[in-house]
Amino acid sequence: MPPVGSLRFMPPVSGALWQGVRLAEHFAPVCPQRLPDVANETAARERMPRGRLDTLRRLLPHLQHQDEDCLYLNIYAPSQVPGWKDLDMNCS
Repeated sequence: MPPVGSLRFMPPVSGALWQGVRLAEHFAPVCPQRLPDVANETAARERMPRGRLDTLRRLLPHLQHQDEDCLYLNIYAPSQVPGWKDLDMNCS
């Protein structure tokens, strides 16, 4: 359970368990943040370098889905390496 709503500032609660491979086809939402206004390019260029403006324009579509439940860790593990299943995945 994510620590949002009534669980905020409470002791951690164990998440639901699953067996086998967990299909993770989508990224979690990004954490809430105030995004800079880049709609007016002239005004935006006065506040930031062009490189930052270009980077923000590329990133903004990916930053629209924001949510308090945003702290996730994606782990990528090779499937064709001998012995990889014997490796521990420990995140704490």
